[in-house]
Amino acid sequence: MNNILESLLKPLVGDKRSEKYVFPSTKGTQIRERRILDICKSIAIKANIASRAYLHKFRSTYATALIHRGVPIQNIKELLGHWSVIETEIYAHNKSDHLHPDVSKLDSLLL
Repeated sequence: MNNILESLLKPLVGDKRSEKYVFPSTKGTQIRERRILDICKSIAIKANIASRAYLHKFRSTYATALIHRGVPIQNIKELLGHWSVIETEIYAHNKSDHLHPDVSKLDSLLL
């Protein structure tokens, strides 16, 4: 969790509606999956995400953003709580566009 997210979540921790759930319903019970999906869709609309919104898309976006910023896949595996890097690779969509500068270093071999 980065510092910005932590600062946004800290006020919620003080609101102890439940000892069992980190993010309880307003009644202190478990939030139903359908409700979380509705919240997810609402966030996607506010963020102008046109494609279908579902919960694992946020995990995938998180993993992909980390990959594109140079975070080692092994570290991302740990952050996502995966057992293997193979599972993490499913989430982290690694586009090769950022690799072109590395490949261009071979241009001088062809001249």
